[in-house]
Amino acid sequence: MCVPIQRVHRDTAGVLTHIGGSTQGGVPWGLTISEAMALYEARLFSFFVEVPAGQRVSVLVKTSPAGKKYLTTSPDGVAPNNLDSLPDMPNPIAGVEPPFPLSIPGTLTTGLMSITSISYSGNQQLNPIAMAGPRTAGTVTQFNPPTSMWSQQPRWFYLDAIVPFPAAYMVFLKGYNLERVPNDAPARRRALEQAGKGWWTLEIVLTKADGTIDPSKPTRLTEIKAVIRPGSNAWASRDFTLALFAFSINPYCGSGGSSVSIRFKKPQAPPPPPPPSTVTLPSVVGQTLDKAVNTLYGLGLTDIRWISKSIYMKDEKVDSQDPVAGTVVELGQPIFLRVSLVTAQAGVKTIVVSNQSNRAKPMDLWLFDYNNGTWNKKGNVAYQGVTNVGLTDGHTYVLAAVDPTMLNCRTGRPDEAPCVYQSTWGSFLGDSSGIIAPWQIV
Repeated sequence: MCVPIQRVHRDTAGVLTHIGGSTQGGVPWGLTISEAMALYEARLFSFFVEVPAGQRVSVLVKTSPAGKKYLTTSPDGVAPNNLDSLPDMPNPIAGVEPPFPLSIPGTLTTGLMSITSISYSGNQQLNPIAMAGPRTAGTVTQFNPPTSMWSQQPRWFYLDAIVPFPAAYMVFLKGYNLERVPNDAPARRRALEQAGKGWWTLEIVLTKADGTIDPSKPTRLTEIKAVIRPGSNAWASRDFTLALFAFSINPYCGSGGSSVSIRFKKPQAPPPPPPPSTVTLPSVVGQTLDKAVNTLYGLGLTDIRWISKSIYMKDEKVDSQDPVAGTVVELGQPIFLRVSLVTAQAGVKTIVVSNQSNRAKPMDLWLFDYNNGTWNKKGNVAYQGVTNVGLTDGHTYVLAAVDPTMLNCRTGRPDEAPCVYQSTWGSFLGDSSGIIAPWQIV
């Protein structure tokens, strides 16, 4: 339910011929019944009636037993039609679609999104992917790419798509929301890649085929070009799904949207013989964390646990393990590693936070204290403002910037993933005589 019908017009026989209304700013719109039904059935607009105030009822297109289509708020055409309760429009308007902001696509229109083409990078060129089957909203298309695509490094994927505009857009990889990084932030992209994470960016197509500006774009449905770079962690699985989402931002509509998903899966070799159910645990004490984890996973163990002190595993070493070396363990049994930094981390007295976020909004600041496992709110920082966050001696922290206005954020807390706009990649050790560390929210 997105566009409120506020007035109707009937002919001398009492037959409904027009509907209409206006924006809160007084800009009028009006459609014939045929025009309104065509827009509804094309999923470009949905309508509702609010009689009495605060009680919304959807307007539907129904077909009579004689085969004639009509608008009604009744599921079966028998109960009273709320359209009959609306005031008359003495001078009806035709052919004028609801203007902005009523024209912002709703959840019905998000279902029109589709992916028109997809390519991946390789050998200094784009390699198009040919896929059979639909690539429209609500579908998952599986693609079995050639073995040559699965290099050690993640490929970049280039998508051409049709999406509702304006709307909120997101990309999910293996069920996790990828960070959208603008084209002018290469440092942020590298940081995400070094952490094994992916990113994506989006460009709205504003030109004609000949490269000249097209004044008709963007429209309620517009073309986009998206670049998606999967993270190395997901890429290593050789089986992941990319999902492009569009969410309605129309204030008259309920929350929701649609997605188009593509699954990539490397052809599998015949399964090897089943591994043994137990293994004798070797000693990994003294090894760097990356080598220790590779050793343990290489034995078939599936549950290795530790608390990181750095974003780079190679910068940490194993101080102890539980169970100890020589113990026979089940492959699914948890293995606990206590780690520390190879080079002691410099203590931090104060973190100086500056807010230069792309969202241009204030951010709440939260500290996670590893010593007691709790989040603590440390005030907020205004957009383009600066504030200090002090640390307690001997405690290890991670700092998170939370934007309660983010899409799907309900609690405004950092333990709800959609609320976190940015967090520090490493941890900080509190030290009253330590350094002052800057951190910028971008």
